[in-house]
Amino acid sequence: RSVRTISLTGEDAQRILTGSESDPLAFYAMARGVLDYLDEKAGAEVLRSISGALRSGQSLEDWLELHGSTHNLASDLAGLEQDWSRWMHART
Repeated sequence: RSVRTISLTGEDAQRILTGSESDPLAFYAMARGVLDYLDEKAGAEVLRSISGALRSGQSLEDWLELHGSTHNLASDLAGLEQDWSRWMHART
């Protein structure tokens, strides 16, 4: 899997959401959950490290393998998804 980051203006986002069947509230709730998870598990600075890696062309999977355990995160996507799911269920 590869991940890419994009920047959207409010107008860009509105055009995408207007043509989409997805629920923006569900998207933002999930995004907030992921951010809260990363902040609690690894600290706010981990986002800077992950974002920098993605901008430089590295995949999230590569970043996890190299730095995940250093930041109290899993070292692969499957482990990260499992841990995030456990974390979310503990809060619901």
